[in-house]
Amino acid sequence: MVRRLLGALIAIATTCIAASCAQSTESPEPTQSTTTQPPGFDVTFRWKATPMVDLTSPPAIVTRALVESMYTHLATRTDAVYPGYLRVTNDFPDFRFEAMSTPERSGTVYSNLLRLTERSGRWVAVVCLNDSEGLSRRAEDGSWISNGWNDGRASIDIAVEWQPPADPAEFRTSSGQGPARYPVTDVFGGWRITETYPNPFNGASDEEIIACDQPQNNPVPPDQRHEDDITLEQPLPPQSPTPGWPSPDRA
Repeated sequence: MVRRLLGALIAIATTCIAASCAQSTESPEPTQSTTTQPPGFDVTFRWKATPMVDLTSPPAIVTRALVESMYTHLATRTDAVYPGYLRVTNDFPDFRFEAMSTPERSGTVYSNLLRLTERSGRWVAVVCLNDSEGLSRRAEDGSWISNGWNDGRASIDIAVEWQPPADPAEFRTSSGQGPARYPVTDVFGGWRITETYPNPFNGASDEEIIACDQPQNNPVPPDQRHEDDITLEQPLPPQSPTPGWPSPDRA
């Protein structure tokens, strides 16, 4: 599933095989993280959730941080990731992306936390991410393109299973809300990823993953949706983040 995410990974792998490019087997240093958005990436994140899911609960906070940082890493191919991201994804190469040139982006990425449930002491999260209708990309001719929904093409489906810290007192790592676009502290704390989709993973059903393609689960507000790609003279402005992150003086 994870259509464009997988497509990007497959394209990179195919290119490297064809070119016989040498790749290092060493993982990036897991303690290196930055918290500044790179040039050409003027993007905010807005979240919604199904009823009974609290976006500021500890498992939701680490899920939001993972998805936002993953998308920033994927879209920019830089190490401008959230503190702790490289550590928690160290054993999951699907969340790591090689450096390459990417188009400028401006606007808002909308995500829907479709499910967040506790199972045998672990937490399973299913996320539908839409980086089309609320986001614009700079084209080679200098114009800006906002991709349309087009039967679910916009969706990136992500499922992850978390192992919380052994000490319940360490569950909460942040208030998980505020005016900031990104966290300036490590909000992952002692939380650890145990499984991810599309790896072999029984935490999310096929029905839930397919549900990300259904219009009713599109997290973009109805007044911003469009089925077809549109060309803009100016980039879409980023909306304020929701629920956002604590400002640096309150982190």
